[in-house]
Amino acid sequence: MQASIVKGNEVILDGLRVSVIKETGLSTWVGYAYLPPNSELDEGEYGLRLEDGRTGAFLVVSVREGIARLRGLGPLA
Repeated sequence: MQASIVKGNEVILDGLRVSVIKETGLSTWVGYAYLPPNSELDEGEYGLRLEDGRTGAFLVVSVREGIARLRGLGPLA
């Protein structure tokens, strides 16, 4: 699905392809964001806005070869 990554009120990256691969209970999830060429995303806390309207806070756990590993800090609602 498509998503945007935000920090505060600023959209950092838009139109990303993301995969939410696991919802571990009611309040956490993990997934991946596939970054465009030449884009950067530092480890830290961000917000995710999915194309279906759901949003949630997450941590970027790692970035390797253009793929950011995400860990949710609460539910996607």
